[in-house]
Amino acid sequence: MREKIIYRKMEDADYQEVLEMVIETWDYREWIEKPLVKPMAEFFLCDLLVGADDVFVAVINSKVAGIVATSHEQWSRLQYVWQRRQLKSLLQLAGFEDKNYIFAQYMETMNIDEELLALSGKKYGGALNLLIVKEGYQGLGIGGKLYKHFYDYLQRLGVNNFYLFTDNSSNFKFYDHKGLQRVNQKNFFWKDEDGTPHKNPEIYYLYEGSITI
Repeated sequence: MREKIIYRKMEDADYQEVLEMVIETWDYREWIEKPLVKPMAEFFLCDLLVGADDVFVAVINSKVAGIVATSHEQWSRLQYVWQRRQLKSLLQLAGFEDKNYIFAQYMETMNIDEELLALSGKKYGGALNLLIVKEGYQGLGIGGKLYKHFYDYLQRLGVNNFYLFTDNSSNFKFYDHKGLQRVNQKNFFWKDEDGTPHKNPEIYYLYEGSITI
């Protein structure tokens, strides 16, 4: 018998599970120094949550199995909590000056996202900030359900288009399957501590989608 999946608003009690899901999804423990794993992941997660006005999770047996975050206009009380956590994680990162080459490059990738958005020359009514399905829960239709929640949320608000950022280390083909259009892309070569660039680039994408009102 298939376990029941519950879809609901994210609560602050879900935060640590979602944070661990981010760490696992992007293999933070494989490429980031151990002391920086949590603050780096927390900065990334809070940066997305602070800008979102709707955050929805899928829960199986009281465990968070997936999350989707949407941005439009409004801020909630919890977003201020997440913002404070983001600032705290930034302070933690500042305490590891000899290892900040990784964080500095991460900030460069954030600039790439903004550059791709600017190059589009378009104004979007909404954004898909985050969509993750935890490993082990994939193939249950959770990603599709969370995406539909995101789509329906913007549709109810009368939004007619949206964008999202992703990269080739993520499941970007999911968005191709959903019929979204790839607008722009840019290569980024991560560097080792001594400045040696990696052979293969990480490719950052800007996708856009339309919503039928």
